[in-house]
Amino acid sequence: MEEMRPNILVVDDELINRSMLKRFLKNTAEIVEAEDGYTALEKASDKTDLILLDLVMDGIDGIEVCKRLKENALTAEIPVIFISAIDDPKVKARGLEAGGVDFVSKPFDRAELLSRINTHLTMRKQAIKIKSYTSELEDKVKERTRDLEHSEKRYRTIFEASKSAMAIVNAQDGIVGMANKEFCDLSGYTKQEIENQLNFSSMIHPDDQSNISSYLDKLRAEPDSISNEFELTGITKNGNKIIVFAKIAPIPEWNSYVVSLFDLTEKRQVEEELRQRTFYSKLTGLPNSELFSNRLEKAMQTRHEDPDYFYAVIFIDLDRFKIINDSLGHRKGDEVIRMVAKRLEQSIRKKDTVAHIGGDGFALLIEVSDLPEAALRAEKIKDQFADPIIIDDNEIFTTCSMGIVVGSANYTEPEQIFRDADTALHKAKATAPNSYIVFDPKMHAQVTELLTIENELRKAIAQQEFVLYYQPIIKLNDGGVTGFEALIRWMHPEKGMVPPNVFIPIAEETELIMPIGEWVLLTACAQLQKWKEQGFDLSINVNLSGVQFRDKNLLNILENIFKRTRVDTKNINIELTESVVMDNAEKSIAAMTKIKELGTKLSVDDFGTGYSSLNYLQQLPIDALKIDRSFINMISTDNGLALVTAIMAMTQSLGIKSVAEGIETAQQMHSLRTLNCDYAQGYYFSRPMPVDEATRFLRETPYIEELQQK
Repeated sequence: MEEMRPNILVVDDELINRSMLKRFLKNTAEIVEAEDGYTALEKASDKTDLILLDLVMDGIDGIEVCKRLKENALTAEIPVIFISAIDDPKVKARGLEAGGVDFVSKPFDRAELLSRINTHLTMRKQAIKIKSYTSELEDKVKERTRDLEHSEKRYRTIFEASKSAMAIVNAQDGIVGMANKEFCDLSGYTKQEIENQLNFSSMIHPDDQSNISSYLDKLRAEPDSISNEFELTGITKNGNKIIVFAKIAPIPEWNSYVVSLFDLTEKRQVEEELRQRTFYSKLTGLPNSELFSNRLEKAMQTRHEDPDYFYAVIFIDLDRFKIINDSLGHRKGDEVIRMVAKRLEQSIRKKDTVAHIGGDGFALLIEVSDLPEAALRAEKIKDQFADPIIIDDNEIFTTCSMGIVVGSANYTEPEQIFRDADTALHKAKATAPNSYIVFDPKMHAQVTELLTIENELRKAIAQQEFVLYYQPIIKLNDGGVTGFEALIRWMHPEKGMVPPNVFIPIAEETELIMPIGEWVLLTACAQLQKWKEQGFDLSINVNLSGVQFRDKNLLNILENIFKRTRVDTKNINIELTESVVMDNAEKSIAAMTKIKELGTKLSVDDFGTGYSSLNYLQQLPIDALKIDRSFINMISTDNGLALVTAIMAMTQSLGIKSVAEGIETAQQMHSLRTLNCDYAQGYYFSRPMPVDEATRFLRETPYIEELQQK
């Protein structure tokens, strides 16, 4: 008789997806289609062998459909495979909890999908068979109990013909009296080695021996009060570990049990693989953020129940890991992450958890008695980075920054601790790399304020709340106004003028500096052109942030602005801070050279606050150095004067101009003029002004009278 083809229900709200699956599986099974969750619940029946279920659908989603299927006795046993483009571990975990047996990601690999479908169809088929065979056998055992002599021959025939692994086990000594072929195949023993020779306990793995022994004792004492179905870990003749589903039915007149076994090993392997993908990092094998969150939730619950229980969470991030990735490549970067994971794993106790939460980030959940112990553990983690990591004979030195949160009853959700640990970590990375910072509630208020400013910045860009102020740059040898530095100001509708030092760092961190900086360049260039049309021969200085400087599209942005404003580029002076230039001097030289090719001038701003190498300094294609105001403030002292004198001599030897910032007194102005400083700017001449005042300043003060006096 020809075997019936399996029945597969395909549930997807996209017709093209259902059609594709139907064509793909037409030679494998009979396909029934459902365009939504409600239709799927109507069409699913005890004739359905497998359900391929889309996760996201209109109406009720795939997870809710799966839950309802499992609540219905007729459909509860049907295996459900989710097919979805969503790769979120939390969603997968919810799918497993709802009763799903597997996940296949869209777009799917046909061979992989077919293999998984065949595996679950086979297991479904075997489950139905074992249920049928066991039920039939139980019926036969009851019949034989009523009339043993007349039914024994028939029972033996059924027993031998059964497709499930079956054995008759003596209830007193556990010896297997009879075993069918499937039992022999599963155990690896021959019929001669089993029957009246093998104790059933020999097939039970040592890990389960005590559990099964306890179960059998209860079964003998109270046969009606204990389930006759259970799962156990077995062991074959050749030592292989197997997972089996067992069902036991007593045969009172023989003082024996009939044991039916169904091999679940492959199914459990599939489930374990899915669990690994859901809860563990593929790169390191460590728990991922999902599993870490679950364990943290348990620790939080324990803390609420036991006031004497303490724990801490430490977030860890590698310092300057991007440089390792960029210089050595992502393959070696991944190897560094794996080796760091091993070191961290070796540094914790068994009751602690170390997780890889993505990229170069790790998290520790540790039991501690107080904050000092948590800090001590952090110090020991730092020690793990003292020795270099060796990869392909390369010594790689790296450090880490850490943020620590000590658990308290105030925390009710893991996300709250994640938030605070991440806040402390970012503060450590920003202020003191290769160290740790313990979270303080004030940090949360600061972060909230920063987030508020970020949101307001986005509105400010859209609503054009920024204006440019202009501070004049004075030529010291004759007092003439040669140009202006364009300085951005934020005119907040409620707070008034917001200083640049408040919003510029946030704009850089969020990369909002890109549209803001482009607006500054465009507005400054347009104003320079307007002044030119009014008869003023000036230059304009515009600051470029590190984020803008590193942008691959910077040259295109500059070219477009210069073309739009028709400005003469020789009158544009782009300023870069010393720290930005020296962050990667060789790349900076190359990038600055390309900017210079557009015809602009370049200046190094805040000179003296960084760590410039004189070797690199003489290679920079710059036109001027702007001396930081901190040196100008010291010019009245012998040491300060000596430092400024040395900087003047250096600029003159390099053939570049010198610009002094922050001039506030006549004495500073005259000292710098005596030292042959070329240009100066500061409050002594003028504060930064709105454009109308700057234009009036040009007309009324074309030069500084004091400097005209020889």
